[in-house]
Amino acid sequence: MEEVKKQFDQLSDQDKKEFIKSISPEMAKICQENPNEMMQAFMPVCMDMMPQMMNMGMQMMQDSKMDMSKMMSMMMNMNNKTGDTK
Repeated sequence: MEEVKKQFDQLSDQDKKEFIKSISPEMAKICQENPNEMMQAFMPVCMDMMPQMMNMGMQMMQDSKMDMSKMMSMMMNMNNKTGDTK
């Protein structure tokens, strides 16, 4: 796993984004197969990232002159496009 991480670290930012995009369907499949295990494994990482993500979201809203209702609508549309059938 360390070798894979080293290879990933050596990619350009654009290549990292493309790689993450390419493995997203498989990640979603793994999460759907055992959501509790994945939640337990990734919750600490997500909580550590939360302040950065909130700052990024707020900056996006300010930059685009978007209010909270527009942001929520955009997020709901993104959720619908991923095929979420709950």
